[in-house]
Amino acid sequence: MLQGVAEAANYLLAEMNYEIAIQKALATFGAAANSERIYLFQNHPHHLTGDMAMSLQFEWTKTGTPSCQHLWQNQSYQTSGLERWYNNLSIGQPISRLLQEFPTTEKQLLSRDKIQSILFVPLGLDEDFWGYLGLADCTSQRHWSTHEKSSGLTMAAIISGPRQRQQVEEEFVTKPCMTYLPVCPIACSLTIYLPKQ
Repeated sequence: MLQGVAEAANYLLAEMNYEIAIQKALATFGAAANSERIYLFQNHPHHLTGDMAMSLQFEWTKTGTPSCQHLWQNQSYQTSGLERWYNNLSIGQPISRLLQEFPTTEKQLLSRDKIQSILFVPLGLDEDFWGYLGLADCTSQRHWSTHEKSSGLTMAAIISGPRQRQQVEEEFVTKPCMTYLPVCPIACSLTIYLPKQ
């Protein structure tokens, strides 16, 4: 998996288009992890209630695995019964379980994607929990190893670099009169989002 992380990092460094870079990186990492699905969820206020919600922004699936992106849009953590996910991930705690180990509400949501085992790792930027990365096994009850969890956390840290670069570019467009110093967002963001003690 480390080779996959390295190759994905090359895409994120070389490709200036954020969406293309993320899609290439997820495809590379998903294949290296031998996963059927890899997700990138982004947190945001719910468009109706303002509650903290998440949407599946990017998804890679192995050939023959159907997309489920339309099922994971504007999902309120509170009303969907996923507060535990937010509470754990927001303090840097990965979630790694077999399907049958999840509470009933969470199990029902994951079952829609035919998931047997899932690994979620948080995406953090400047101490801000902005989303999470997910790896899913849909064919076996996979116990995610320490190495796989570490690779996931490393990948999450690398992804936050282009995220920061995109935010800087968007701010530059909306505030063209401001002066910006050149930064290296990849290098500045390579801090793994570790669990708080």
